[in-house]
Amino acid sequence: MRDKNKKSFLLLKKHNLFPFIAGGIVFFIIFLISEWLIELDELVHEEQYQARVDGRINHISHQLQETINNNLLVIEAVEALLLLKPAISSPEFKTIAERLLVSRPSIKQIELSPGAIVKYIYPPQDSSLIGLNLRSIPDQKIMIEQSIQQRKIMMAGPLELIEGGVALIVRQPLYKKEQGRTQFWGFITLQFDIDKLFTEAELLSNDNLTQYAIREANDQSGDGRVLFGQPNVFSSRHLSAYISVPGGHWLLGASINDYPHTPYHSYLSIWGLLASAAFGLLTGLTCILWIRTYQRSIHDPLTGLLNRQYFQKRAKTEIERAKRHNLPLSLIMIDLDLFKQINDNFGHQVGDQILISSAKLIQEALRDGDEVGRYGGEEFIVITPHDNEAQAQLCAERIRLKLDRHIVLKHQQIKLSASLGVASLSRDTCDYDQLIYKADAALYQAKENGRNCITIAESKN
Repeated sequence: MRDKNKKSFLLLKKHNLFPFIAGGIVFFIIFLISEWLIELDELVHEEQYQARVDGRINHISHQLQETINNNLLVIEAVEALLLLKPAISSPEFKTIAERLLVSRPSIKQIELSPGAIVKYIYPPQDSSLIGLNLRSIPDQKIMIEQSIQQRKIMMAGPLELIEGGVALIVRQPLYKKEQGRTQFWGFITLQFDIDKLFTEAELLSNDNLTQYAIREANDQSGDGRVLFGQPNVFSSRHLSAYISVPGGHWLLGASINDYPHTPYHSYLSIWGLLASAAFGLLTGLTCILWIRTYQRSIHDPLTGLLNRQYFQKRAKTEIERAKRHNLPLSLIMIDLDLFKQINDNFGHQVGDQILISSAKLIQEALRDGDEVGRYGGEEFIVITPHDNEAQAQLCAERIRLKLDRHIVLKHQQIKLSASLGVASLSRDTCDYDQLIYKADAALYQAKENGRNCITIAESKN
Protein backbone atom coordinates (compact mmCIF):
# COMPACT_ATOMS: atom_id res chain seq x y z
CA MET A 1 0.00 0.00 0.00
CA ARG A 2 2.89 2.34 0.87
CA ASP A 3 4.54 1.60 -2.51
CA LYS A 4 1.29 2.34 -4.30
CA ASN A 5 0.93 5.70 -2.54
CA LYS A 6 4.56 6.52 -3.35
CA LYS A 7 4.02 5.75 -7.04
CA SER A 8 0.88 7.90 -7.06
CA PHE A 9 2.80 10.78 -5.52
CA LEU A 10 5.63 10.44 -8.05
CA LEU A 11 3.07 10.32 -10.86
CA LEU A 12 1.46 13.54 -9.66
CA LYS A 13 4.84 15.18 -9.31
CA LYS A 14 5.91 13.99 -12.76
CA HIS A 15 2.92 15.58 -14.40
CA ASN A 16 3.29 18.82 -12.40
CA LEU A 17 -0.14 18.35 -10.88
CA PHE A 18 0.95 18.84 -7.26
CA PRO A 19 1.34 22.66 -7.47
CA PHE A 20 -2.08 22.97 -9.05
CA ILE A 21 -3.67 20.67 -6.45
CA ALA A 22 -1.97 22.59 -3.61
CA GLY A 23 -3.02 25.88 -5.15
CA GLY A 24 -6.57 24.61 -5.61
CA ILE A 25 -6.73 23.53 -1.95
CA VAL A 26 -5.42 26.91 -0.80
CA PHE A 27 -7.83 28.71 -3.10
CA PHE A 28 -10.76 26.62 -1.85
CA ILE A 29 -9.88 27.25 1.81
CA ILE A 30 -9.51 30.99 1.26
CA PHE A 31 -12.76 31.05 -0.70
CA LEU A 32 -14.57 29.33 2.18
CA ILE A 33 -13.04 31.81 4.61
CA SER A 34 -14.15 34.75 2.46
CA GLU A 35 -17.70 33.36 2.29
CA TRP A 36 -17.68 32.90 6.05
CA LEU A 37 -16.44 36.46 6.50
CA ILE A 38 -19.22 37.74 4.25
CA GLU A 39 -21.84 35.89 6.26
CA LEU A 40 -20.34 37.04 9.55
CA ASP A 41 -20.11 40.64 8.31
CA GLU A 42 -23.73 40.63 7.18
CA LEU A 43 -24.81 39.13 10.51
CA VAL A 44 -22.95 41.81 12.48
CA HIS A 45 -24.33 44.60 10.28
CA GLU A 46 -27.86 43.22 10.56
CA GLU A 47 -27.58 43.10 14.36
CA GLN A 48 -26.30 46.67 14.39
CA TYR A 49 -29.11 47.71 12.03
CA GLN A 50 -31.74 46.09 14.24
CA ALA A 51 -30.23 47.73 17.32
CA ARG A 52 -30.43 51.13 15.60
CA VAL A 53 -34.05 50.52 14.55
CA ASP A 54 -34.90 49.33 18.07
CA GLY A 55 -33.31 52.44 19.55
CA ARG A 56 -35.16 54.64 17.07
CA ILE A 57 -38.55 53.02 17.68
CA ASN A 58 -38.10 53.28 21.44
CA HIS A 59 -37.23 56.96 21.04
CA ILE A 60 -40.27 57.63 18.83
CA SER A 61 -42.66 55.74 21.12
CA HIS A 62 -41.30 57.65 24.12
CA GLN A 63 -41.66 60.97 22.30
CA LEU A 64 -45.19 60.14 21.14
CA GLN A 65 -46.25 58.97 24.59
CA GLU A 66 -44.76 62.09 26.16
CA THR A 67 -46.47 64.34 23.60
CA ILE A 68 -49.88 62.71 24.17
CA ASN A 69 -49.53 62.89 27.96
CA ASN A 70 -48.42 66.51 27.79
CA ASN A 71 -51.44 67.47 25.67
CA LEU A 72 -53.82 65.61 27.99
CA LEU A 73 -52.68 67.90 30.80
CA VAL A 74 -54.94 70.51 29.17
CA ILE A 75 -57.96 68.42 30.20
CA GLU A 76 -56.69 68.17 33.77
CA ALA A 77 -56.17 71.94 33.92
CA VAL A 78 -59.69 72.70 32.62
CA GLU A 79 -61.20 70.08 34.92
CA ALA A 80 -59.48 71.64 37.95
CA LEU A 81 -60.78 75.06 36.92
CA LEU A 82 -64.36 73.77 36.58
CA LEU A 83 -64.21 72.18 40.02
CA LEU A 84 -63.34 75.58 41.45
CA LYS A 85 -65.78 77.53 39.28
CA PRO A 86 -68.44 75.42 37.52
CA ALA A 87 -70.23 78.48 36.05
CA ILE A 88 -67.34 79.62 33.86
CA SER A 89 -68.03 82.45 31.40
CA SER A 90 -67.16 82.50 27.71
CA PRO A 91 -64.38 85.16 28.08
CA GLU A 92 -62.86 83.22 30.98
CA PHE A 93 -62.90 80.00 28.96
CA LYS A 94 -61.31 81.75 25.97
CA THR A 95 -58.54 83.23 28.15
CA ILE A 96 -57.74 79.89 29.80
CA ALA A 97 -57.90 77.89 26.53
CA GLU A 98 -55.72 80.39 24.70
CA ARG A 99 -53.01 80.11 27.34
CA LEU A 100 -53.18 76.33 27.48
CA LEU A 101 -52.96 75.82 23.72
CA VAL A 102 -50.25 78.35 22.92
CA SER A 103 -47.48 75.74 23.38
CA ARG A 104 -49.43 72.75 22.04
CA PRO A 105 -49.57 73.00 18.23
CA SER A 106 -51.03 69.52 17.78
CA ILE A 107 -54.31 70.44 19.56
CA LYS A 108 -56.69 71.86 16.95
CA GLN A 109 -59.55 72.73 19.25
CA ILE A 110 -60.86 72.48 22.80
CA GLU A 111 -64.58 72.22 23.61
CA LEU A 112 -66.65 72.42 26.76
CA SER A 113 -69.97 70.55 26.55
CA PRO A 114 -72.20 70.61 29.68
CA GLY A 115 -74.82 67.86 29.42
CA ALA A 116 -73.05 66.70 26.21
CA ILE A 117 -74.21 69.93 24.50
CA VAL A 118 -71.43 72.02 22.94
CA LYS A 119 -71.30 75.37 24.75
CA TYR A 120 -67.77 76.78 24.37
CA ILE A 121 -65.24 76.26 21.56
CA TYR A 122 -61.70 77.57 21.21
CA PRO A 123 -60.59 78.62 18.71
CA PRO A 124 -64.14 79.56 17.53
CA GLN A 125 -63.78 78.36 13.93
CA ASP A 126 -67.42 77.38 13.37
CA SER A 127 -70.10 78.98 15.63
CA SER A 128 -72.75 76.65 14.17
CA LEU A 129 -71.39 73.90 16.42
CA ILE A 130 -72.59 75.74 19.52
CA GLY A 131 -75.58 73.87 20.88
CA LEU A 132 -74.69 70.62 19.07
CA ASN A 133 -75.71 67.50 20.97
CA LEU A 134 -72.69 65.17 20.94
CA ARG A 135 -74.96 62.16 21.22
CA SER A 136 -76.38 63.04 17.80
CA ILE A 137 -73.04 62.62 15.99
CA PRO A 138 -73.24 59.14 14.34
CA ASP A 139 -69.51 58.34 14.39
CA GLN A 140 -69.14 59.38 18.03
CA LYS A 141 -72.36 58.15 19.63
CA ILE A 142 -70.91 54.81 20.78
CA MET A 143 -67.82 56.52 22.15
CA ILE A 144 -69.98 59.09 24.02
CA GLU A 145 -72.11 56.44 25.70
CA GLN A 146 -69.16 54.20 26.64
CA SER A 147 -67.29 57.14 28.11
CA ILE A 148 -70.29 58.17 30.25
CA GLN A 149 -71.02 54.61 31.43
CA GLN A 150 -67.40 53.68 32.15
CA ARG A 151 -66.58 57.15 33.54
CA LYS A 152 -63.22 57.31 31.79
CA ILE A 153 -61.47 59.38 29.17
CA MET A 154 -61.52 57.97 25.63
CA MET A 155 -59.89 58.66 22.29
CA ALA A 156 -61.40 57.93 18.87
CA GLY A 157 -60.34 58.58 15.34
CA PRO A 158 -59.14 59.88 13.12
CA LEU A 159 -62.76 60.89 12.51
CA GLU A 160 -64.45 63.09 9.91
CA LEU A 161 -65.49 66.33 11.61
CA ILE A 162 -68.87 67.98 11.03
CA GLU A 163 -67.11 71.28 10.36
CA GLY A 164 -64.79 69.52 7.90
CA GLY A 165 -61.41 67.89 8.15
CA VAL A 166 -60.11 64.94 10.15
CA ALA A 167 -58.96 64.79 13.76
CA LEU A 168 -58.40 62.54 16.75
CA ILE A 169 -61.12 63.14 19.34
CA VAL A 170 -60.42 62.87 23.08
CA ARG A 171 -63.36 63.24 25.44
CA GLN A 172 -63.16 63.43 29.22
CA PRO A 173 -66.50 62.98 31.06
CA LEU A 174 -66.99 65.19 34.11
CA TYR A 175 -69.23 64.49 37.12
CA LYS A 176 -70.53 66.61 39.97
CA LYS A 177 -72.11 65.78 43.30
CA GLU A 178 -75.53 67.15 44.09
CA GLN A 179 -77.44 66.19 47.23
CA GLY A 180 -75.02 63.31 47.84
CA ARG A 181 -75.42 61.88 44.36
CA THR A 182 -72.84 61.88 41.56
CA GLN A 183 -74.31 63.07 38.30
CA PHE A 184 -72.90 63.43 34.81
CA TRP A 185 -72.01 67.07 34.15
CA GLY A 186 -70.64 67.05 30.61
CA PHE A 187 -67.46 66.69 28.50
CA ILE A 188 -64.12 68.35 27.97
CA THR A 189 -63.16 67.58 24.37
CA LEU A 190 -59.82 67.93 22.58
CA GLN A 191 -59.30 67.65 18.82
CA PHE A 192 -55.80 66.53 17.77
CA ASP A 193 -54.25 67.25 14.39
CA ILE A 194 -52.76 63.79 13.84
CA ASP A 195 -50.05 64.95 11.40
CA LYS A 196 -48.85 67.65 13.82
CA LEU A 197 -49.00 65.13 16.66
CA PHE A 198 -46.72 62.71 14.76
CA THR A 199 -44.44 65.56 13.70
CA GLU A 200 -44.12 66.66 17.31
CA ALA A 201 -43.10 63.10 18.19
CA GLU A 202 -40.47 63.10 15.38
CA LEU A 203 -42.28 60.28 13.59
CA LEU A 204 -42.43 62.21 10.30
CA SER A 205 -38.74 63.22 10.35
CA ASN A 206 -36.43 61.85 7.65
CA ASP A 207 -35.41 58.28 8.38
CA ASN A 208 -33.79 56.10 5.72
CA LEU A 209 -33.43 53.10 8.02
CA THR A 210 -36.89 51.58 7.82
CA GLN A 211 -40.64 52.08 7.40
CA TYR A 212 -42.90 52.89 10.35
CA ALA A 213 -46.60 52.37 10.95
CA ILE A 214 -49.08 52.83 13.79
CA ARG A 215 -52.29 50.88 14.33
CA GLU A 216 -54.86 50.53 17.05
CA ALA A 217 -54.30 47.62 19.43
CA ASN A 218 -57.44 47.67 21.50
CA ASP A 219 -58.19 43.95 21.30
CA GLN A 220 -56.23 40.75 21.79
CA SER A 221 -55.97 40.08 18.07
CA GLY A 222 -54.02 43.26 17.55
CA ASP A 223 -55.55 43.75 14.08
CA GLY A 224 -56.81 47.27 14.70
CA ARG A 225 -57.10 50.10 12.20
CA VAL A 226 -53.84 51.48 10.76
CA LEU A 227 -53.50 55.17 11.71
CA PHE A 228 -50.16 55.88 10.08
CA GLY A 229 -47.92 54.22 7.47
CA GLN A 230 -48.46 51.06 5.42
CA PRO A 231 -50.28 48.00 6.80
CA ASN A 232 -47.66 45.66 5.29
CA VAL A 233 -45.22 46.79 7.99
CA PHE A 234 -47.11 44.56 10.44
CA SER A 235 -47.27 41.61 8.04
CA SER A 236 -43.47 41.50 7.63
CA ARG A 237 -40.60 41.16 10.11
CA HIS A 238 -40.85 44.13 12.42
CA LEU A 239 -40.01 45.54 15.83
CA SER A 240 -42.80 47.13 17.86
CA ALA A 241 -43.59 49.22 20.92
CA TYR A 242 -46.90 49.97 22.67
CA ILE A 243 -48.19 53.49 23.32
CA SER A 244 -50.94 54.13 25.88
CA VAL A 245 -53.77 56.36 24.67
CA PRO A 246 -57.08 57.19 26.41
CA GLY A 247 -59.27 54.09 26.29
CA GLY A 248 -56.71 51.74 24.71
CA HIS A 249 -53.31 51.35 23.06
CA TRP A 250 -51.51 52.02 19.82
CA LEU A 251 -48.89 49.71 18.36
CA LEU A 252 -45.88 51.38 16.73
CA GLY A 253 -44.14 49.05 14.27
CA ALA A 254 -40.88 49.33 12.32
CA SER A 255 -40.13 47.02 9.39
CA ILE A 256 -36.73 45.30 9.41
CA ASN A 257 -37.09 43.36 6.16
CA ASP A 258 -35.35 45.99 4.07
CA TYR A 259 -31.92 45.54 5.66
CA PRO A 260 -29.40 47.56 3.58
CA HIS A 261 -26.89 44.92 2.50
CA THR A 262 -23.31 46.05 1.94
CA PRO A 263 -21.43 45.19 -1.31
CA TYR A 264 -18.68 43.21 0.39
CA HIS A 265 -19.31 39.87 -1.31
CA SER A 266 -17.68 40.78 -4.61
CA TYR A 267 -14.74 42.45 -2.85
CA LEU A 268 -14.09 39.40 -0.68
CA SER A 269 -14.34 37.09 -3.71
CA ILE A 270 -11.63 39.10 -5.47
CA TRP A 271 -9.59 39.02 -2.31
CA GLY A 272 -9.94 35.24 -2.20
CA LEU A 273 -8.59 34.94 -5.75
CA LEU A 274 -5.60 37.16 -5.07
CA ALA A 275 -4.83 35.78 -1.62
CA SER A 276 -3.46 32.46 -2.86
CA ALA A 277 -1.03 34.20 -5.27
CA ALA A 278 0.09 36.60 -2.53
CA PHE A 279 0.35 33.91 0.14
CA GLY A 280 4.09 33.35 -0.23
CA LEU A 281 4.87 37.05 -0.23
CA LEU A 282 2.70 37.63 2.81
CA THR A 283 4.39 34.75 4.61
CA GLY A 284 7.83 36.22 3.90
CA LEU A 285 6.77 39.65 5.06
CA THR A 286 5.28 38.11 8.18
CA CYS A 287 8.59 36.39 8.95
CA ILE A 288 10.51 39.64 8.47
CA LEU A 289 8.13 41.45 10.78
CA TRP A 290 8.41 38.67 13.35
CA ILE A 291 12.22 38.84 13.30
CA ARG A 292 12.18 42.62 13.70
CA THR A 293 9.71 42.37 16.54
CA TYR A 294 11.85 39.76 18.25
CA GLN A 295 14.98 41.87 17.85
CA ARG A 296 13.20 44.86 19.38
CA SER A 297 12.07 42.73 22.29
CA ILE A 298 15.65 41.82 23.28
CA HIS A 299 17.47 45.09 22.50
CA ASP A 300 17.44 48.47 24.18
CA PRO A 301 15.71 50.90 21.74
CA LEU A 302 18.18 53.75 22.36
CA THR A 303 21.62 52.11 22.36
CA GLY A 304 20.90 48.88 20.47
CA LEU A 305 22.52 46.83 23.27
CA LEU A 306 20.84 43.87 24.89
CA ASN A 307 18.08 45.02 27.24
CA ARG A 308 18.19 44.17 30.91
CA GLN A 309 15.73 41.25 30.76
CA TYR A 310 17.40 39.46 27.86
CA PHE A 311 20.91 40.13 29.20
CA GLN A 312 19.87 38.50 32.47
CA LYS A 313 18.64 35.43 30.56
CA ARG A 314 21.90 35.18 28.57
CA ALA A 315 24.02 35.75 31.67
CA LYS A 316 22.27 33.01 33.63
CA THR A 317 22.85 30.60 30.74
CA GLU A 318 26.58 31.44 30.64
CA ILE A 319 26.88 31.13 34.43
CA GLU A 320 25.26 27.68 34.41
CA ARG A 321 27.57 26.59 31.60
CA ALA A 322 30.65 27.92 33.44
CA LYS A 323 29.67 26.13 36.65
CA ARG A 324 28.90 22.91 34.79
CA HIS A 325 32.35 22.88 33.08
CA ASN A 326 34.23 24.51 35.95
CA LEU A 327 35.16 27.55 33.84
CA PRO A 328 35.92 31.10 35.04
CA LEU A 329 33.43 33.89 34.38
CA SER A 330 33.23 37.55 35.39
CA LEU A 331 30.70 40.36 35.35
CA ILE A 332 31.43 44.09 35.02
CA MET A 333 29.08 46.88 36.07
CA ILE A 334 29.70 50.27 34.39
CA ASP A 335 28.28 53.62 35.46
CA LEU A 336 28.93 56.89 33.57
CA ASP A 337 30.30 59.52 35.95
CA LEU A 338 28.26 62.65 36.66
CA PHE A 339 25.75 61.79 33.95
CA LYS A 340 22.99 63.74 35.72
CA GLN A 341 25.05 66.91 35.36
CA ILE A 342 25.36 66.26 31.61
CA ASN A 343 21.57 65.99 31.34
CA ASP A 344 21.04 69.11 33.47
CA ASN A 345 23.65 71.22 31.68
CA PHE A 346 23.19 70.12 28.08
CA GLY A 347 19.71 68.57 27.91
CA HIS A 348 18.36 65.05 27.55
CA GLN A 349 18.96 64.88 23.79
CA VAL A 350 22.70 65.37 24.38
CA GLY A 351 22.45 62.84 27.20
CA ASP A 352 20.94 60.29 24.82
CA GLN A 353 23.79 60.87 22.34
CA ILE A 354 26.30 60.32 25.16
CA LEU A 355 24.63 56.99 25.98
CA ILE A 356 24.72 55.92 22.31
CA SER A 357 28.41 56.89 21.99
CA SER A 358 29.27 55.15 25.27
CA ALA A 359 27.59 51.94 24.11
CA LYS A 360 29.69 51.94 20.93
CA LEU A 361 32.93 52.60 22.87
CA ILE A 362 32.20 49.74 25.28
CA GLN A 363 31.57 47.37 22.36
CA GLU A 364 34.90 48.39 20.79
CA ALA A 365 36.70 47.41 24.00
CA LEU A 366 35.21 43.91 24.16
CA ARG A 367 36.28 40.68 22.53
CA ASP A 368 34.24 38.11 20.67
CA GLY A 369 32.18 36.14 23.16
CA ASP A 370 31.76 39.03 25.61
CA GLU A 371 28.23 40.38 25.89
CA VAL A 372 27.10 43.83 26.92
CA GLY A 373 23.69 45.18 27.85
CA ARG A 374 22.10 48.34 29.16
CA TYR A 375 21.25 47.79 32.80
CA GLY A 376 19.26 50.98 33.25
CA GLY A 377 19.73 54.75 33.00
CA GLU A 378 23.46 55.43 32.55
CA GLU A 379 24.48 51.95 33.74
CA PHE A 380 25.84 49.20 31.49
CA ILE A 381 26.69 45.58 32.27
CA VAL A 382 29.18 43.21 30.67
CA ILE A 383 29.65 39.47 31.07
CA THR A 384 33.01 37.96 30.10
CA PRO A 385 32.93 34.14 29.83
CA HIS A 386 36.30 32.39 30.35
CA ASP A 387 37.76 35.45 32.20
CA ASN A 388 39.11 35.04 35.70
CA GLU A 389 39.42 38.02 38.04
CA ALA A 390 42.73 39.26 36.58
CA GLN A 391 41.54 38.94 32.97
CA ALA A 392 38.25 40.67 33.83
CA GLN A 393 40.20 43.52 35.40
CA LEU A 394 42.17 43.97 32.15
CA CYS A 395 38.87 44.01 30.21
CA ALA A 396 37.44 46.60 32.61
CA GLU A 397 40.56 48.74 32.17
CA ARG A 398 40.16 48.66 28.40
CA ILE A 399 36.56 49.84 28.81
CA ARG A 400 37.58 52.58 31.27
CA LEU A 401 40.27 53.88 28.91
CA LYS A 402 37.84 53.88 25.99
CA LEU A 403 35.35 55.93 27.99
CA ASP A 404 37.91 58.32 29.46
CA ARG A 405 37.75 61.05 26.81
CA HIS A 406 36.19 64.31 25.71
CA ILE A 407 33.26 64.18 23.32
CA VAL A 408 32.18 67.14 21.20
CA LEU A 409 28.40 67.42 20.71
CA LYS A 410 26.62 70.52 19.37
CA HIS A 411 29.85 72.54 19.62
CA GLN A 412 30.11 71.59 23.30
CA GLN A 413 33.03 69.65 24.74
CA ILE A 414 31.82 67.10 27.28
CA LYS A 415 34.10 65.17 29.64
CA LEU A 416 33.23 61.49 29.70
CA SER A 417 34.42 58.88 32.20
CA ALA A 418 33.07 55.85 34.00
CA SER A 419 33.38 53.93 37.25
CA LEU A 420 33.47 50.12 37.07
CA GLY A 421 32.86 47.25 39.48
CA VAL A 422 34.08 43.69 38.74
CA ALA A 423 32.83 40.43 40.29
CA SER A 424 33.91 36.88 39.39
CA LEU A 425 32.52 33.41 40.02
CA SER A 426 33.73 31.92 43.29
CA ARG A 427 32.51 29.80 46.16
CA ASP A 428 30.49 32.64 47.70
CA THR A 429 29.47 34.18 44.35
CA CYS A 430 27.98 31.40 42.28
CA ASP A 431 24.81 32.78 40.67
CA TYR A 432 23.61 35.79 38.72
CA ASP A 433 22.01 37.67 41.60
CA GLN A 434 25.11 37.29 43.76
CA LEU A 435 27.36 38.49 40.94
CA ILE A 436 25.13 41.53 40.38
CA TYR A 437 25.16 42.32 44.09
CA LYS A 438 28.95 42.03 44.32
CA ALA A 439 29.62 43.99 41.13
CA ASP A 440 27.19 46.73 42.14
CA ALA A 441 28.81 47.05 45.57
CA ALA A 442 32.25 47.26 43.89
CA LEU A 443 30.90 49.92 41.51
CA TYR A 444 29.62 51.95 44.45
CA GLN A 445 33.06 51.68 46.07
CA ALA A 446 34.70 52.88 42.84
CA LYS A 447 32.56 56.01 42.95
CA GLU A 448 33.52 56.52 46.59
CA ASN A 449 37.18 56.21 45.56
CA GLY A 450 36.89 59.24 43.29
CA ARG A 451 35.29 57.89 40.08
CA ASN A 452 36.98 57.00 36.79
CA CYS A 453 38.45 53.86 38.36
CA ILE A 454 37.92 50.14 38.81
CA THR A 455 37.13 48.21 42.00
CA ILE A 456 37.33 44.42 42.28
CA ALA A 457 34.74 42.74 44.47
CA GLU A 458 36.18 40.71 47.29
CA SER A 459 35.56 36.99 47.07
CA LYS A 460 36.44 33.79 48.96
CA ASN A 461 38.39 31.30 46.92
